[in-house]
Amino acid sequence: MDTPTKILIVDDNETIRGLLSVLFRSEHFEVVGELNSGDNLFSSIKRLEPDIVCLDHEMPGKDGLTLLKELKSEEPKIAVLMITGTKDPEFQQQAVAAGVAGFLRKPFSQIQVLKEIRQVDHARKLLLHPSAPKSAEANTTAINMVIADDSSIMRELLSMILKSMGINIVGEAIDGHEAVDMVDKFKPDAICLDLEMPNVTGLEALEKIKGGHPKTKVIIISGHADRDKVKRAIELGASGFIIKPFEAQQVIQSVRKLLA
Repeated sequence: MDTPTKILIVDDNETIRGLLSVLFRSEHFEVVGELNSGDNLFSSIKRLEPDIVCLDHEMPGKDGLTLLKELKSEEPKIAVLMITGTKDPEFQQQAVAAGVAGFLRKPFSQIQVLKEIRQVDHARKLLLHPSAPKSAEANTTAINMVIADDSSIMRELLSMILKSMGINIVGEAIDGHEAVDMVDKFKPDAICLDLEMPNVTGLEALEKIKGGHPKTKVIIISGHADRDKVKRAIELGASGFIIKPFEAQQVIQSVRKLLA
């Protein structure tokens, strides 16, 4: 039986800590601690050894963004989910650049919270225990590709899967603006492009990429299958889709088919 994933919740609101704790335990995660500030965060991490930290954006003392940067510097393998109610694009951009794995957005939706924690945990486990790809069905060793996703753990996982196929990852972008710049710079054969990103969205980036580089294949990656966005992506020239959470063999099969 798998060892339960250990989660540490850091939020100055007792109600929010309690709500998240109940939700996570209902999914058989192990909530190893609840903190009302970041004062004892690093000593608690050493003692409790969490796999995932859920970190509030606004707290007394050090704010969540500062703590995120310090945490990713000291404990880069711990996945951090930011708890936030802000829609400020600058904050989101800074959190993405600092290595956040995802966001738990207030007011909470149970579906959104559980979807995000499952997705991040799934990626974390695949990175810990990667499976060897099956024998190649198509030559991908000459393919240059860019990955664009605002989640550090999703970029890491997708990069690992694609490199196992022999694909050369020439760049990793954290938002749509970087994605467009990297395609302009590296002129890759293909790009894996997340739909939901800060600054410039995946659809906006797709339109710019296909406008400037019509031969570059764009593979959309998304955590949901929004019909209108799927339709628009196809109209803009997307070659196909990969749906999160990633399963290594499914990604390999889909990418081979789309690049053939």
